[in-house]
Amino acid sequence: MAGGRFPSGDFGPNAAWWQIAIISFNLLKIFQRQTLPADLKNARIKKLHRELFHIAIRIVKRSGGLIVKIGKELPLYDIIQCARRRILEIEQILEDAKIWFKNGSMIH
Repeated sequence: MAGGRFPSGDFGPNAAWWQIAIISFNLLKIFQRQTLPADLKNARIKKLHRELFHIAIRIVKRSGGLIVKIGKELPLYDIIQCARRRILEIEQILEDAKIWFKNGSMIH
C-alpha cells in the first residue's frame, strides 16, 4: 500500500496521506475477510493484486451505465460471485438488524 514512501517533505501532507493509507488498508481487510473465499481471507496484498485486481476485463458503456465483463472461465469469476453473494448476505443482516445507511452515515 506504499506505506514506506511519503509523498512530501512536509509533515502535514504526509500525516494526511498516512491516514488515508491506513483507512484504505482497513477497508481492504474488511472486504477481504467478509466477502472473499477462505483461501483468500488471509492472503497478502500482493497475492490479492495478482489474483483479483490485475486481470483482463472489458468495460462497456451503455445507457449511461458501465458494465464490467469477465470471462466465466477465469478463476476470478467464481471469487467475484462468492463476494457478491456474501455482500448481499451482509446487506440482509444489516437490514434485519434495522440498520440503514442514509447519505453515507449509519443510523439506527
